[in-house]
Formats: sequence, structure tokens, C-alpha cells
Amino acid sequence: EDTTDVLTFRDRIVDVSLSYGTLLVQTAACQVHVYSATDLQSPTVVDVPSARSSVLIQSPKHLLAGWAVYSLEGRRVAPVQCFSGINTNVLDRDALALNDMFLAVLENSRDAIRLIDLAKGKPVALIKHKLPIVQLALGEDDLLAFVDSNGDLFVQATGKRTFKLPCTMVESISFNES
Repeated sequence: EDTTDVLTFRDRIVDVSLSYGTLLVQTAACQVHVYSATDLQSPTVVDVPSARSSVLIQSPKHLLAGWAVYSLEGRRVAPVQCFSGINTNVLDRDALALNDMFLAVLENSRDAIRLIDLAKGKPVALIKHKLPIVQLALGEDDLLAFVDSNGDLFVQATGKRTFKLPCTMVESISFNES
């Protein structure tokens, strides 16, 4: 038997993300409502510092909203200072990647990736590339993947050597959630 739940919000919805059994709804009132897929009646509400960004990204245990990383329970994990020196107005989903240990952010020049350790709240690596990078992805097994402007795919175990995969003309990448 199918059931339908209707979620209503006082404020305009800015962004939505559904992954890892969790529904995230970001509103124009600088809040992210975190729903478990098994309980849509009692969300955790996370107040974010800014609604300037509609970028909402999640991992199994964290979410990125308002240029800060939070646990799904609403506790701030990594501060906004992680983005110091980066023009956040040009960041989009392709320039950010999140897993439970790291946040990957594409530098303004688009030829380097800043890897931030969420436990320390500090950058731990700067991964440089010869060509502009067009998309990032982080896997739960600490693999970082990126596609450059030639459409070539590169994979790296975070902090280790980068390997080019024998793929060309790649347009999009994603890690499997399960």
C-alpha cells in the first residue's frame, strides 16, 4: 500500500537533496530541514548563516549549506573559514564534493582542489592540475575523482598519487551511494 505525505513550508524552498535515506530541504529563511526517509513528521532544523547560496550537498553524515558543514543533527562540523580566499559566488555543485571525512573545493583558478579535513576544519592538501577542472566527486572510500576541460577522468586516493583513467570525453561523474 502506497502512502503519501505532504510537506508544507512557510518559506520558499530554495534547494532540495535526497540521498542516503535523508531528505534535505533548504528554505529562503536560512534553514535546512533534515528529514529521515522513515520519519517525515519530525525534522531537525539547521539554521545556516546565509541564504546567498542555494548549494546544498550531503553525505551520509553531513550536509553543506550556507558555506559551512553540519552534521545531520545540526552541529557545525567545519567552519566557514574553510572557504577563505575562494569566491563562493561562483561555486556550484560541480565545484564542491563532500563525504564523511573531507570537503573538496575547487579553487578560483579552477586548476587546483583544496581538500579540507572535516575533523580538523583545515585544509590538508592542495591538488594541482595542468588544465581547468570542471567537476569533482568524493567517494565514501576516500577516493577523489575529477574531470578536466579535455573530458579526461582522474582518480586519487585522497592525499596519494593521481591516476588518469583510460576514459575520454567524460561529461559527468558520480559515486554510487550504496
